Amino acid sequence: MGKAGSAGMELCCTQCYGIAAWFPEYAADVGHPLAPPVFATSPAEITMRHYSSSLVLANAYNPDEKENGAPVTVKLPHQAGGYKDLYGKAYSEEIVVQPQTGAVLLF
Repeated sequence: MGKAGSAGMELCCTQCYGIAAWFPEYAADVGHPLAPPVFATSPAEITMRHYSSSLVLANAYNPDEKENGAPVTVKLPHQAGGYKDLYGKAYSEEIVVQPQTGAVLLF
């Protein structure tokens, strides 16, 4: 289901009554996309997408796969005032993204 800039999803089991699982992270103002995502082509790279108010990173590789995903250190583009993740931790020069995780960096 989606409407304008909002979307929602509910998961439940057969014959169960679902719950509306809401987390504050869902309300983060990431802005609108500025360009298509740049996809990783190897475990040493990161998938990245620039938004008007944030930078979103993903390290989708699995450390148990044949290619052995590993943490990826990303040099962050200069941003006046730096970046903060969804929990308030500040970043200015680089961030390490663990395998099968990601980061939303607001500015």
